[in-house]
Amino acid sequence: MAKKSVGPWWYEAKNAYYVWHEGRKISLKTADETEAVKAWHRLMGGATAEAQPKPLEAPQKPEVKPTVITVGELITAFLSEAEKRISPAAYYGYVKFLKPLALAYRSREANALTADDVERFLAKRTTWGATYKASFHGTASSLFKWAIGEGLLLKNVMAKVVKPRKKSRGSEAVLTEAEHLSLLSHADPVMKDLLIVLWATGARPSEVACLTAEMIRQSRDGVIVLEQHKTAHKGKQRHLILSGEALAIVQRRAGDGLIFRGKKGQLSATAIGLRMTKLCVKAGVRHLMPYGYRHTFATDALAAGVPDATVASLLGHADTSMIHKHYSHLSARTQVLKDAASKIR
Repeated sequence: MAKKSVGPWWYEAKNAYYVWHEGRKISLKTADETEAVKAWHRLMGGATAEAQPKPLEAPQKPEVKPTVITVGELITAFLSEAEKRISPAAYYGYVKFLKPLALAYRSREANALTADDVERFLAKRTTWGATYKASFHGTASSLFKWAIGEGLLLKNVMAKVVKPRKKSRGSEAVLTEAEHLSLLSHADPVMKDLLIVLWATGARPSEVACLTAEMIRQSRDGVIVLEQHKTAHKGKQRHLILSGEALAIVQRRAGDGLIFRGKKGQLSATAIGLRMTKLCVKAGVRHLMPYGYRHTFATDALAAGVPDATVASLLGHADTSMIHKHYSHLSARTQVLKDAASKIR
């Protein structure tokens, strides 16, 4: 044992290094000479000889890395999930807009897709109008938002893609009464009755196509609760109001099953559109769409002074925003403007 030595010394009986400090021998609690010197320095500095534990570091959150998935695989997964919760018509729309994107970037890693890629994709769609491109934008945005929620993507590239402005469905979509009567005079019985109901209600063609005899029998005073409509998947209720000739027609046709039946069952919006195209040619009128009846109903109602909130309810809208955006085109009825102008002076 070293007597009053300076610095660490080996204490063989204890099998450890010791040091004299303030007249007492202090164990440095190590058999390693280098560690003993460090412990001595700590002791001289006023600390204990024992090595101080390192402060605990806050646990690091593991980096979340999304699954590597291609654009084609992503779209397939999205459509598979969407098919379970949306109507067949809405699902068809998803497929129509997303299939070209899947073909263009099938093997591209989805997280590597950029806004520039989507812009180039849209630039090549030379046959797509602004309205069609805007609808694609909405569908693609739904795809990427879903993927982010599922942890498959890090960002929504559509947020940086400029959304084309939809062309407002204005006066060119509105039918004149003469055009309506001409179509009726050349239509077969089923199409004639269907057009009369559209003219009287402003309903979507798909809403009229889904009417069944049971729905008519369960209705009260011509108020029909629709089971199939645009916002059914959101839990919204839609009431179709029938009166006069329109109510008489559906009651007359209420035998068994569908009120308006096609060759393969329920008429789709596409099938009604094709019938309308052929009918316009036969009647010798300009090309008109079945949806034009909805625009005509809204325009006529607004021109007649029906409050926009009431018109929105009759059309099945949740609020008046769609009315203000698409249907308040009173220029489609120039006589209304002339009458209004005559009252000013």
